[in-house]
Amino acid sequence: MDWKSRNFNAYLSYSLSFVMSLLNGMLTPIIPLLGLSMGASQIELGLLGSAAYLIYIPLSSATGRLSDRLGRKSLIVASGLVYAVACIFYYMSSSPIQLIGARVVDGLAMALLWPAAEALLAESVALEPREMVSDFGVSWSFGAAIGALISSWVIGARRYSDVFLPASLVSSAFSIVALSTVSVKRANPGLEGQEVLERNARTPLQLKSVWMTAFLYAFCQGIVFALYPPYAELRGVSGLVIGLAVTSLMTGRTLVFLMFRKISVGFNVLAMAGSGLMGLAALPLAFVIDAWTILLSSLIFGLGAGLAYSASIQAALSVDSTRRGTYAGFFEGSIGAGYLFGPVIGGPIAQFVLQGPYVVCSVASLAAFVGIVRSRSKSSPI
Repeated sequence: MDWKSRNFNAYLSYSLSFVMSLLNGMLTPIIPLLGLSMGASQIELGLLGSAAYLIYIPLSSATGRLSDRLGRKSLIVASGLVYAVACIFYYMSSSPIQLIGARVVDGLAMALLWPAAEALLAESVALEPREMVSDFGVSWSFGAAIGALISSWVIGARRYSDVFLPASLVSSAFSIVALSTVSVKRANPGLEGQEVLERNARTPLQLKSVWMTAFLYAFCQGIVFALYPPYAELRGVSGLVIGLAVTSLMTGRTLVFLMFRKISVGFNVLAMAGSGLMGLAALPLAFVIDAWTILLSSLIFGLGAGLAYSASIQAALSVDSTRRGTYAGFFEGSIGAGYLFGPVIGGPIAQFVLQGPYVVCSVASLAAFVGIVRSRSKSSPI
Protein backbone atom coordinates (compact mmCIF):
# COMPACT_ATOMS: atom_id res chain seq x y z
CA MET A 1 0.00 0.00 0.00
CA ASP A 2 1.61 3.30 -1.10
CA TRP A 3 1.73 6.35 1.14
CA LYS A 4 -1.21 8.03 -0.60
CA SER A 5 -3.45 5.02 0.04
CA ARG A 6 -2.28 4.82 3.63
CA ASN A 7 -2.99 8.52 4.22
CA PHE A 8 -6.41 8.19 2.62
CA ASN A 9 -7.22 5.16 4.77
CA ALA A 10 -6.17 7.12 7.86
CA TYR A 11 -8.35 10.13 7.06
CA LEU A 12 -11.22 7.83 6.16
CA SER A 13 -10.84 6.01 9.49
CA TYR A 14 -11.10 9.30 11.35
CA SER A 15 -14.15 10.34 9.32
CA LEU A 16 -15.98 7.04 9.72
CA SER A 17 -15.22 6.98 13.44
CA PHE A 18 -16.68 10.48 13.75
CA VAL A 19 -19.87 9.61 11.86
CA MET A 20 -20.61 6.32 13.60
CA SER A 21 -19.84 7.79 17.01
CA LEU A 22 -22.15 10.73 16.27
CA LEU A 23 -24.98 8.27 15.65
CA ASN A 24 -24.11 6.25 18.73
CA GLY A 25 -23.78 9.37 20.89
CA MET A 26 -27.16 10.61 19.70
CA LEU A 27 -28.86 7.31 20.60
CA THR A 28 -27.02 6.81 23.93
CA PRO A 29 -29.41 8.86 26.12
CA ILE A 30 -32.44 8.38 23.86
CA ILE A 31 -32.66 4.57 24.01
CA PRO A 32 -32.95 4.23 27.82
CA LEU A 33 -35.46 7.08 27.94
CA LEU A 34 -37.47 5.39 25.20
CA GLY A 35 -37.36 2.20 27.27
CA LEU A 36 -38.57 4.09 30.34
CA SER A 37 -41.45 5.56 28.31
CA MET A 38 -42.43 1.98 27.40
CA GLY A 39 -42.61 1.05 31.08
CA ALA A 40 -39.19 -0.59 31.52
CA SER A 41 -38.16 -1.41 35.08
CA GLN A 42 -34.68 -0.58 36.40
CA ILE A 43 -33.65 -4.20 35.78
CA GLU A 44 -34.92 -4.00 32.20
CA LEU A 45 -33.06 -0.71 31.73
CA GLY A 46 -29.91 -2.45 32.91
CA LEU A 47 -30.47 -5.25 30.42
CA LEU A 48 -31.15 -2.70 27.70
CA GLY A 49 -27.84 -1.02 28.44
CA SER A 50 -25.87 -4.26 28.43
CA ALA A 51 -27.62 -6.30 25.71
CA ALA A 52 -25.36 -5.11 22.90
CA TYR A 53 -22.32 -6.46 24.72
CA LEU A 54 -23.66 -9.99 25.06
CA ILE A 55 -22.62 -10.39 21.41
CA TYR A 56 -19.93 -7.70 21.35
CA ILE A 57 -17.62 -9.41 23.83
CA PRO A 58 -17.23 -12.81 22.12
CA LEU A 59 -17.24 -11.32 18.62
CA SER A 60 -14.85 -8.38 19.00
CA SER A 61 -11.81 -10.59 19.64
CA ALA A 62 -12.82 -12.89 16.79
CA THR A 63 -13.41 -10.04 14.35
CA GLY A 64 -10.07 -8.50 15.31
CA ARG A 65 -8.26 -11.69 14.34
CA LEU A 66 -10.44 -12.05 11.25
CA SER A 67 -9.50 -8.56 10.09
CA ASP A 68 -5.82 -9.50 10.36
CA ARG A 69 -6.47 -12.36 7.93
CA LEU A 70 -9.07 -10.94 5.54
CA GLY A 71 -8.39 -7.21 5.73
CA ARG A 72 -10.44 -4.43 7.28
CA LYS A 73 -12.72 -3.36 4.44
CA SER A 74 -15.33 -6.13 4.43
CA LEU A 75 -15.89 -5.89 8.18
CA ILE A 76 -16.24 -2.10 8.11
CA VAL A 77 -18.75 -2.25 5.25
CA ALA A 78 -20.77 -4.97 7.00
CA SER A 79 -20.86 -3.00 10.24
CA GLY A 80 -22.60 -0.04 8.60
CA LEU A 81 -25.26 -2.26 7.06
CA VAL A 82 -25.92 -4.12 10.30
CA TYR A 83 -26.17 -0.84 12.23
CA ALA A 84 -28.72 0.42 9.69
CA VAL A 85 -30.81 -2.69 10.39
CA ALA A 86 -30.50 -2.11 14.14
CA CYS A 87 -31.84 1.43 13.76
CA ILE A 88 -34.85 0.09 11.84
CA PHE A 89 -35.47 -2.41 14.64
CA TYR A 90 -35.32 0.43 17.18
CA TYR A 91 -37.88 2.35 15.15
CA MET A 92 -40.24 -0.63 14.99
CA SER A 93 -39.95 -1.55 18.68
CA SER A 94 -42.99 -1.15 20.91
CA SER A 95 -41.77 -2.81 24.12
CA PRO A 96 -38.58 -2.97 26.22
CA ILE A 97 -38.00 -6.58 25.11
CA GLN A 98 -38.01 -5.54 21.45
CA LEU A 99 -35.60 -2.70 22.24
CA ILE A 100 -33.28 -5.21 23.91
CA GLY A 101 -33.36 -7.33 20.74
CA ALA A 102 -32.44 -4.28 18.65
CA ARG A 103 -29.56 -3.58 21.02
CA VAL A 104 -28.14 -7.05 20.34
CA VAL A 105 -28.05 -6.24 16.61
CA ASP A 106 -26.43 -2.91 17.49
CA GLY A 107 -23.72 -4.82 19.37
CA LEU A 108 -23.03 -6.99 16.34
CA ALA A 109 -22.47 -3.87 14.23
CA MET A 110 -20.03 -2.39 16.73
CA ALA A 111 -18.13 -5.69 17.08
CA LEU A 112 -17.58 -5.68 13.33
CA LEU A 113 -16.52 -2.03 13.23
CA TRP A 114 -14.15 -1.05 15.99
CA PRO A 115 -11.38 -3.69 15.96
CA ALA A 116 -11.11 -3.36 12.17
CA ALA A 117 -11.25 0.46 12.20
CA GLU A 118 -8.63 0.76 14.95
CA ALA A 119 -6.27 -1.68 13.21
CA LEU A 120 -6.76 0.08 9.87
CA LEU A 121 -5.85 3.38 11.46
CA ALA A 122 -2.83 2.01 13.34
CA GLU A 123 -1.32 0.52 10.19
CA SER A 124 -2.10 3.59 8.04
CA VAL A 125 -0.88 6.60 10.02
CA ALA A 126 2.74 7.76 10.15
CA LEU A 127 2.42 9.12 13.69
CA GLU A 128 3.80 8.40 17.13
CA PRO A 129 1.41 6.26 19.24
CA ARG A 130 0.36 9.22 21.41
CA GLU A 131 -0.42 11.36 18.39
CA MET A 132 -2.43 8.54 16.83
CA VAL A 133 -4.41 7.95 20.04
CA SER A 134 -5.01 11.69 20.33
CA ASP A 135 -6.30 12.12 16.78
CA PHE A 136 -8.41 8.95 16.87
CA GLY A 137 -9.87 9.80 20.27
CA VAL A 138 -10.82 13.30 19.17
CA SER A 139 -12.47 11.98 16.00
CA TRP A 140 -14.82 9.50 17.66
CA SER A 141 -15.37 11.28 20.97
CA PHE A 142 -16.11 14.64 19.35
CA GLY A 143 -18.59 12.87 17.09
CA ALA A 144 -20.24 11.31 20.14
CA ALA A 145 -20.41 14.69 21.87
CA ILE A 146 -22.09 16.27 18.84
CA GLY A 147 -24.55 13.38 18.74
CA ALA A 148 -25.36 13.79 22.43
CA LEU A 149 -25.90 17.51 21.89
CA ILE A 150 -28.39 16.74 19.11
CA SER A 151 -30.15 14.35 21.48
CA SER A 152 -30.74 17.21 23.94
CA TRP A 153 -33.29 18.72 21.56
CA VAL A 154 -34.86 15.33 20.82
CA ILE A 155 -35.18 14.51 24.51
CA GLY A 156 -36.61 17.94 25.29
CA ALA A 157 -39.25 17.46 22.59
CA ARG A 158 -39.78 13.80 23.60
CA ARG A 159 -39.67 12.75 19.95
CA TYR A 160 -37.46 9.74 20.57
CA SER A 161 -38.37 7.68 17.51
CA ASP A 162 -37.71 10.49 15.01
CA VAL A 163 -33.95 9.82 15.01
CA PHE A 164 -33.85 6.17 14.00
CA LEU A 165 -34.69 6.27 10.29
CA PRO A 166 -32.26 9.15 9.55
CA ALA A 167 -29.59 7.26 11.51
CA SER A 168 -30.26 4.16 9.40
CA LEU A 169 -29.82 6.14 6.18
CA VAL A 170 -26.57 7.69 7.36
CA SER A 171 -25.21 4.30 8.41
CA SER A 172 -26.08 2.83 5.01
CA ALA A 173 -24.26 5.70 3.32
CA PHE A 174 -21.30 4.99 5.61
CA SER A 175 -21.12 1.46 4.17
CA ILE A 176 -21.24 2.67 0.57
CA VAL A 177 -18.41 5.11 1.20
CA ALA A 178 -16.29 2.43 2.88
CA LEU A 179 -16.98 -0.05 0.08
CA SER A 180 -15.81 2.36 -2.61
CA THR A 181 -12.84 3.94 -0.85
CA VAL A 182 -11.05 1.72 1.71
CA SER A 183 -7.86 0.18 0.34
CA VAL A 184 -7.76 -3.59 0.90
CA LYS A 185 -3.98 -3.90 0.83
CA ARG A 186 -2.05 -3.82 4.06
CA ALA A 187 1.44 -2.64 4.83
CA ASN A 188 3.72 -5.41 6.09
CA PRO A 189 6.75 -4.63 8.25
CA GLY A 190 10.17 -5.68 7.05
CA LEU A 191 11.60 -8.95 8.25
CA GLU A 192 14.14 -7.34 10.54
CA GLY A 193 11.53 -5.15 12.19
CA GLN A 194 9.17 -8.08 12.52
CA GLU A 195 11.80 -10.18 14.30
CA VAL A 196 12.40 -7.39 16.80
CA LEU A 197 8.67 -7.03 17.40
CA GLU A 198 8.25 -10.77 17.93
CA ARG A 199 11.07 -10.81 20.48
CA ASN A 200 9.66 -7.83 22.37
CA ALA A 201 5.94 -8.52 22.02
CA ARG A 202 3.97 -9.24 25.16
CA THR A 203 1.19 -11.78 25.38
CA PRO A 204 -2.38 -10.69 26.16
CA LEU A 205 -2.04 -12.18 29.65
CA GLN A 206 0.87 -9.87 30.40
CA LEU A 207 -1.35 -6.88 29.66
CA LYS A 208 -4.05 -7.68 32.23
CA SER A 209 -3.73 -4.23 33.85
CA VAL A 210 -4.41 -2.68 30.43
CA TRP A 211 -7.55 -4.76 29.96
CA MET A 212 -8.71 -3.98 33.51
CA THR A 213 -8.33 -0.24 32.90
CA ALA A 214 -10.35 -0.54 29.70
CA PHE A 215 -12.94 -2.56 31.63
CA LEU A 216 -13.23 0.10 34.37
CA TYR A 217 -13.62 2.85 31.78
CA ALA A 218 -16.57 1.04 30.21
CA PHE A 219 -18.04 -0.29 33.47
CA CYS A 220 -18.53 3.21 34.86
CA GLN A 221 -19.67 4.73 31.58
CA GLY A 222 -22.03 1.81 31.06
CA ILE A 223 -23.76 2.62 34.34
CA VAL A 224 -24.05 6.31 33.51
CA PHE A 225 -25.18 5.87 29.90
CA ALA A 226 -27.73 3.13 30.61
CA LEU A 227 -29.19 4.29 33.90
CA TYR A 228 -28.54 7.98 34.49
CA PRO A 229 -30.89 9.51 31.85
CA PRO A 230 -34.01 7.74 33.23
CA TYR A 231 -32.77 8.22 36.81
CA ALA A 232 -32.37 11.96 36.25
CA GLU A 233 -35.82 12.19 34.64
CA LEU A 234 -37.38 10.42 37.62
CA ARG A 235 -35.72 12.99 39.89
CA GLY A 236 -37.14 15.88 37.89
CA VAL A 237 -34.07 16.93 35.89
CA SER A 238 -35.11 18.50 32.59
CA GLY A 239 -34.59 16.65 29.32
CA LEU A 240 -32.31 19.42 28.08
CA VAL A 241 -30.00 19.09 31.08
CA ILE A 242 -29.95 15.29 30.73
CA GLY A 243 -28.79 15.56 27.15
CA LEU A 244 -26.27 18.26 28.06
CA ALA A 245 -24.92 16.09 30.89
CA VAL A 246 -24.11 13.31 28.44
CA THR A 247 -22.64 15.93 26.09
CA SER A 248 -20.52 17.33 28.92
CA LEU A 249 -19.15 13.89 29.74
CA MET A 250 -18.23 13.30 26.12
CA THR A 251 -16.73 16.79 25.85
CA GLY A 252 -14.45 16.11 28.83
CA ARG A 253 -13.35 12.89 27.21
CA THR A 254 -12.67 14.71 23.95
CA LEU A 255 -10.57 17.37 25.69
CA VAL A 256 -8.30 14.66 27.08
CA PHE A 257 -7.86 13.15 23.63
CA LEU A 258 -7.09 16.58 22.20
CA MET A 259 -4.31 17.13 24.76
CA PHE A 260 -3.06 13.56 24.90
CA ARG A 261 -0.22 14.08 22.40
CA LYS A 262 1.30 16.55 24.90
CA ILE A 263 0.99 14.23 27.91
CA SER A 264 4.25 12.40 28.52
CA VAL A 265 3.49 10.37 31.66
CA GLY A 266 3.25 6.57 31.58
CA PHE A 267 0.40 4.09 31.73
CA ASN A 268 0.18 3.82 35.53
CA VAL A 269 -0.11 7.56 36.09
CA LEU A 270 -2.76 7.93 33.39
CA ALA A 271 -4.78 5.00 34.72
CA MET A 272 -4.50 6.29 38.30
CA ALA A 273 -5.65 9.81 37.35
CA GLY A 274 -8.49 8.44 35.24
CA SER A 275 -9.86 6.14 37.90
CA GLY A 276 -9.54 8.81 40.60
CA LEU A 277 -11.47 11.43 38.62
CA MET A 278 -14.25 8.99 37.71
CA GLY A 279 -14.53 7.90 41.33
CA LEU A 280 -14.86 11.47 42.61
CA ALA A 281 -17.29 12.62 39.93
CA ALA A 282 -19.73 9.69 40.15
CA LEU A 283 -21.13 10.58 43.59
CA PRO A 284 -22.50 14.06 42.73
CA LEU A 285 -24.41 12.50 39.84
CA ALA A 286 -26.13 10.25 42.37
CA PHE A 287 -27.21 12.86 44.89
CA VAL A 288 -27.35 16.29 43.23
CA ILE A 289 -30.03 17.69 40.92
CA ASP A 290 -28.60 21.20 40.45
CA ALA A 291 -27.97 21.62 36.71
CA TRP A 292 -24.55 23.27 36.95
CA THR A 293 -23.27 20.68 39.43
CA ILE A 294 -24.49 17.89 37.16
CA LEU A 295 -22.74 19.41 34.14
CA LEU A 296 -19.48 20.00 36.03
CA SER A 297 -19.49 16.50 37.50
CA SER A 298 -20.17 15.03 34.06
CA LEU A 299 -17.25 16.99 32.62
CA ILE A 300 -14.88 15.74 35.32
CA PHE A 301 -16.16 12.20 34.85
CA GLY A 302 -15.44 12.53 31.13
CA LEU A 303 -11.89 13.75 31.82
CA GLY A 304 -11.27 10.64 33.92
CA ALA A 305 -12.80 8.35 31.33
CA GLY A 306 -10.66 9.92 28.61
CA LEU A 307 -7.47 9.33 30.58
CA ALA A 308 -8.36 5.68 31.27
CA TYR A 309 -9.25 5.05 27.62
CA SER A 310 -6.12 6.76 26.28
CA ALA A 311 -3.83 4.81 28.57
CA SER A 312 -5.30 1.46 27.64
CA ILE A 313 -5.71 1.88 23.86
CA GLN A 314 -2.18 3.22 23.46
CA ALA A 315 -0.87 0.18 25.30
CA ALA A 316 -3.00 -2.22 23.25
CA LEU A 317 -2.06 -0.86 19.82
CA SER A 318 1.65 -0.33 20.55
CA VAL A 319 2.52 -3.90 21.49
CA ASP A 320 2.88 -5.76 18.18
CA SER A 321 2.27 -4.19 14.76
CA THR A 322 1.96 -7.63 13.17
CA ARG A 323 -1.17 -8.40 15.21
CA ARG A 324 -2.88 -5.06 15.68
CA GLY A 325 -6.30 -6.48 14.87
CA THR A 326 -5.87 -9.17 17.52
CA TYR A 327 -4.87 -6.73 20.26
CA ALA A 328 -7.54 -4.26 19.19
CA GLY A 329 -9.98 -7.15 19.61
CA PHE A 330 -8.78 -7.80 23.17
CA PHE A 331 -9.08 -4.10 23.93
CA GLU A 332 -12.61 -3.90 22.55
CA GLY A 333 -13.55 -7.13 24.31
CA SER A 334 -12.46 -5.60 27.62
CA ILE A 335 -14.52 -2.51 26.91
CA GLY A 336 -17.45 -4.70 25.93
CA ALA A 337 -17.21 -6.59 29.22
CA GLY A 338 -17.32 -3.30 31.13
CA TYR A 339 -20.35 -2.06 29.21
CA LEU A 340 -22.02 -5.43 29.84
CA PHE A 341 -21.42 -5.76 33.58
CA GLY A 342 -21.94 -2.09 34.47
CA PRO A 343 -25.65 -2.01 33.55
CA VAL A 344 -26.24 -5.67 34.51
CA ILE A 345 -24.96 -4.99 38.03
CA GLY A 346 -26.29 -1.46 38.27
CA GLY A 347 -29.84 -2.24 37.12
CA PRO A 348 -30.79 -4.65 39.94
CA ILE A 349 -29.11 -2.36 42.49
CA ALA A 350 -31.12 0.61 41.21
CA GLN A 351 -34.30 -1.45 41.54
CA PHE A 352 -33.79 -1.24 45.32
CA VAL A 353 -31.71 1.96 45.72
CA LEU A 354 -31.75 4.39 42.81
CA GLN A 355 -28.47 6.00 43.84
CA GLY A 356 -26.72 2.66 44.32
CA PRO A 357 -25.16 2.18 40.85
CA TYR A 358 -23.26 5.47 41.05
CA VAL A 359 -21.92 4.56 44.50
CA VAL A 360 -20.73 1.22 43.05
CA CYS A 361 -19.05 3.08 40.19
CA SER A 362 -17.31 5.41 42.64
CA VAL A 363 -16.14 2.59 44.91
CA ALA A 364 -14.81 0.54 41.97
CA SER A 365 -12.91 3.51 40.54
CA LEU A 366 -11.42 4.56 43.85
CA ALA A 367 -10.45 0.96 44.59
CA ALA A 368 -8.61 0.86 41.25
CA PHE A 369 -6.93 4.15 42.15
CA VAL A 370 -5.69 2.71 45.45
CA GLY A 371 -4.55 -0.48 43.72
CA ILE A 372 -2.48 1.45 41.19
CA VAL A 373 -0.94 3.63 43.91
CA ARG A 374 0.10 0.51 45.82
CA SER A 375 1.64 -1.05 42.71
CA ARG A 376 3.58 2.04 41.58
CA SER A 377 6.80 0.46 42.79
CA LYS A 378 6.33 -2.36 40.25
CA SER A 379 7.28 -2.09 36.61
CA SER A 380 4.89 -0.60 34.04
CA PRO A 381 2.78 -3.14 32.11
CA ILE A 382 3.86 -1.71 28.76
